[in-house]
Amino acid sequence: MIQQTTHDGLEVLHAAASKAVEGRPPLVFLHGAFASAWIWAAYYMPWFAAAGWDCYALSYRGHGKSDGRDRLNDFGVDDYVADSRALLELLGRAPVLIGHSMGGYLAQRLVHQGAGIAYVLMSSVPPTGLVGPAITLAWLQPKLLGQLFEIQCRGMELANPEVP
Repeated sequence: MIQQTTHDGLEVLHAAASKAVEGRPPLVFLHGAFASAWIWAAYYMPWFAAAGWDCYALSYRGHGKSDGRDRLNDFGVDDYVADSRALLELLGRAPVLIGHSMGGYLAQRLVHQGAGIAYVLMSSVPPTGLVGPAITLAWLQPKLLGQLFEIQCRGMELANPEVP
């Protein structure tokens, strides 16, 4: 079962380990730019919790049910790193960071700062950023790029799965 709480205006999801396995660090899931904590809740968090891992995911400011949705364009990577660090401080023990896309970039920054004991990168943002891939997507799949922006700005409920 996944519990949702709010900490300093940030949505935090928690799936407690179903069986205690001593010495295991918590897992912290970091979402990408066009998502929020919900992306981890359906499969990843329940699976790892059933395998004996405490799991956490947060929605960065302006994402999901966190504060600041009306000011999303005012926030950047440094803000999301600060949000992630706030969750890590709340946990009180070093986690394994699991990041998808922009979350992978944040995981790299956090580990570079000495946070976390390990990290897993899933389709991480490249060190060069996303300008190149965004231009390619705009050229080859402009409707898909538009859908990604709709999801980011107005929520998943407006997504159209029929867009190629």
